[in-house]
Amino acid sequence: MRIGFDLDGVVCDFIEGLRLHLQTELDSTFSVEDTVSMLKWDVKKNSSKEVDRIISSLYSQDKQFWVSLEPCCSAEEQKIICDQANEHNNITFVTARPLSVHCQTFEWLRTFGVKKPILISAVYSKAAICEGLKLAKYIDDRFFFAYDIAKNATTSSYLLTTTYNEEHCTTKYGIKRVETVQEFFDDNPTD
Repeated sequence: MRIGFDLDGVVCDFIEGLRLHLQTELDSTFSVEDTVSMLKWDVKKNSSKEVDRIISSLYSQDKQFWVSLEPCCSAEEQKIICDQANEHNNITFVTARPLSVHCQTFEWLRTFGVKKPILISAVYSKAAICEGLKLAKYIDDRFFFAYDIAKNATTSSYLLTTTYNEEHCTTKYGIKRVETVQEFFDDNPTD
């Protein structure tokens, strides 16, 4: 069975990395919710021009940021992901990161333990990637992508529960909510 993984928020702790980076750059304190809001993932759009500049620089100038991010899954889950990717070659990582940081993302996955990552940058349509690759199931932390996959692909869509996606109802859209990556691995999409 071929499966797909989002990176940021599922395998890689982008939010915490960005939160710490913003605190350093702006000499201020941010919560996870503040950080997510500044990313314009929702209608709040609380970011300033300075925050936008800092985030933009991560994509164009500060490429070391991407290889220094910490994993956000447990060590046991990391081992399962790496074993599946290395021994069965059945995991595809689909990220919304731009191509400008593709090499750093690839390097991060290798450091994480994936010997030959299958990595696709899909800034706009993860559903088209999942459908085209005939992935059986896919996990993301962002409701928008999980919804798009549930609606526009035959891939089973999973949403990893986070503080910034708890308010979204998933069952009426055919999205399975999971608390851990292990729960995602344990669930058979045909059940």
